[in-house]
Amino acid sequence: MADPGRLAQLPCEIQLRIATLLDVDGLKSLRLVHSFYTPAASSVLFQTIHFSANTLSFERAVHVAESPHLADHVRQFVYHVGRLARGYKRSHFSRGSFEYPICRVAADSSFDPTDAAMVDQMYYRYLVELNAEDEFEFLREKEVLEALTSCFKNLVSIAAVQDTRDSPEPGEPKGHIERRTYVPTDTYPLCRNPLTSLLEATTNSRIVALHAGFLDWMAFMDIDQVPGTPEQLGRLRVLHLQLFIEDYGKFNQEKDQSESFRKFLANCTGIETLILCLPDMSFHRDDKYLECMTRSSLYASHFPRLLSVHLTGLITYEDILVGFLESHADTLIDLTLENVHIARRLDCDSPYFWPTWMPEGAPDYSCRHGSVLSLFHRIHNACHLKTASIGGVFTNVFDEAWVVADNKIAAATPEKGFAPDVERFLCRKGPWPFLPLDSYLEMQRKYMVENGPWREGSGDHPDPPAMRHCSDDSWRFDRGYLAYHCVPEPRQDPALTQWW
Repeated sequence: MADPGRLAQLPCEIQLRIATLLDVDGLKSLRLVHSFYTPAASSVLFQTIHFSANTLSFERAVHVAESPHLADHVRQFVYHVGRLARGYKRSHFSRGSFEYPICRVAADSSFDPTDAAMVDQMYYRYLVELNAEDEFEFLREKEVLEALTSCFKNLVSIAAVQDTRDSPEPGEPKGHIERRTYVPTDTYPLCRNPLTSLLEATTNSRIVALHAGFLDWMAFMDIDQVPGTPEQLGRLRVLHLQLFIEDYGKFNQEKDQSESFRKFLANCTGIETLILCLPDMSFHRDDKYLECMTRSSLYASHFPRLLSVHLTGLITYEDILVGFLESHADTLIDLTLENVHIARRLDCDSPYFWPTWMPEGAPDYSCRHGSVLSLFHRIHNACHLKTASIGGVFTNVFDEAWVVADNKIAAATPEKGFAPDVERFLCRKGPWPFLPLDSYLEMQRKYMVENGPWREGSGDHPDPPAMRHCSDDSWRFDRGYLAYHCVPEPRQDPALTQWW
């Protein structure tokens, strides 16, 4: 570090490797010392630009955009969407206040809430940021984003993400905006469509990766209206979508919404990596509704170059999911599944059957459930994977509820650990880790005929076969999950069955 020339003599790849191992402060020091010798630190430090409607983010983004020697390093542009929490007064910034934002965010360790001058300074900073946010509202979002991104000639990745979905709690800030402004953000995005604005602003860029994080699912209706969108989406190689419903009242346009999302995916003909994350697995009817339309659009799509798929929070038929994966078997080599609910098998489908609801007087559950183990076996037969990963909860609601332990890889040994063994089996690198599938499915069928769905605290009700035969530290049977989620739930809207 003392001799700038010695670092400059190293190959560029090694310089970059050194830079990637440093934290932000280390990168800044490295860049300051070696600014005339090597751009390695700048390449890492300015690779990603985070932008939001606050003074520090705005100033830094403009500074980089106006400095060609810095702008050339930018590869990723992340637009953080969110609003500061409103309504705080000066008293809220002093110790003893019930709503103490600085304590809750803990962004500035040097702040002393008993110092009147510091309280005034922090409250003034809060007002300045509110004013900056209001001024941004009067700007044309698309023009601001276009002015910035047009300066980044080597831009290849864009993201529009909601900055935080969590209410402020003690500890570190939850998102970029909180770290920049020192106050909590609301959980609602700005009253615009930032994804549409960002796509429109980068129409002329060679974008190959798109990340839309926790944005309103309705965005896809607006994207259809953006000129040049099909060509732009056709260039994508990586598509990462995290979806949620902002307004349930918009469901009167369900057909238009589904068609818009289907068109969006149909335009993404060149993607090689698909990451689709739905809200945390829930059986609330509105979340099911979102999931139904999303899955319907996904399964109607085909991606000729698809190499990697990551699906989180999916509620699906066993047959159709396997069919989707099998249709991409020629190219698919990587699969990640997290929080997957296998509803039931398609061959015993009924348009009046809801996955967590059974008609009164219908005791035969035997054919109305899918099987997690059957899903794994069919994926093994259909695909030729090189890597696979499973995590979270896997359930069919009735008698299977697996939880994959977070430390499954570290804790596993060749003799113990269903989860790693399942991953090896999916890649055809190891044997089937459970008892024979035919025997297991027959036990499931008999159990469902004789006992129905498993219930916590149901007296002499025997444990499901899954719990009795397939459980260890890395692949736990979750009693509480089934006890909570398999309570019968009446279907309130028969029209929704069309999406199943």
